[in-house]
Amino acid sequence: MERCNFIILTTLLLLNTFISSAQEEKKSIKLGLNYLQINDQSYEVSATAKSKRGKKFEAVGDVEVEFFLGEQTPGNSLGKAKTNRKGIASIELPDAIILKLDSVSPFKLAAFVAEGKDYNEQSTEIEIAKARIDLSISEVDSTRKISAKLRALKEGKWIEVPETEMKIFVRRIFSDLSLSENALTTNETGDVSVDLNFKATIPGDAKGNIIIGAKVEDNESYGTIIALKYAKWGVPQKVDRSFYERSLWAARDKTPIWLLVFPNLVIFTVWGLIFYLFSLIFRIRKVGLEQ
Repeated sequence: MERCNFIILTTLLLLNTFISSAQEEKKSIKLGLNYLQINDQSYEVSATAKSKRGKKFEAVGDVEVEFFLGEQTPGNSLGKAKTNRKGIASIELPDAIILKLDSVSPFKLAAFVAEGKDYNEQSTEIEIAKARIDLSISEVDSTRKISAKLRALKEGKWIEVPETEMKIFVRRIFSDLSLSENALTTNETGDVSVDLNFKATIPGDAKGNIIIGAKVEDNESYGTIIALKYAKWGVPQKVDRSFYERSLWAARDKTPIWLLVFPNLVIFTVWGLIFYLFSLIFRIRKVGLEQ
């Protein structure tokens, strides 16, 4: 009996040690929350999840993040999303929520990660004041000018926002092309402006359109706000459709005709000669057996 009690006690102690070590192995997630608004049409909330490994923070993928507008209650939930391999989870705000933002400024956004097998629960929140960028372009006497005004919603009124850093750029495929060497700051009326003076031409689309943009990035009060507008200031580019024609660098189903015929002709010729030689061998053998 004493031996049985000893075995049970030892088992419980080992199990308790195992559970404690498993709990200690759980890591904490560092959550970052971002707000993105484009042209008063697209509203996005994204969260970044990172975990410290050694001396570095690494992205945490496949973690479910729940977003909230206001307090973290079921009625305020905006939706859930899982982080990708870069540790980013994002959702677009529905139209019903966007209408609420017009009457509530500032508003609070929150993100929450529930406790899981490998990580402890974590939450974060930010307070955002709704803002917008009014972007305008003009061309007078071959001088192309881009102006932007930053305004924020306060007590139901749009007021100018001074002393805020803003970037003016031309949107390109891989990265935005800044139109000023130094950072621009809004003046007392919330305005910035810059002239488009490039010695080299800027390639545009088939009609010569380029995308001009103004951006307030990762601002503590307004998040990231982007305004975009088309301008016919680029050089029209013809679409290269050579990939869809028969060529050596095209897709496999667009292989040149000569490259299809010649190798197949060589293959059929070689195999034809092989079969002909085998037929001669059988004929020689047959003649030998007859004699």
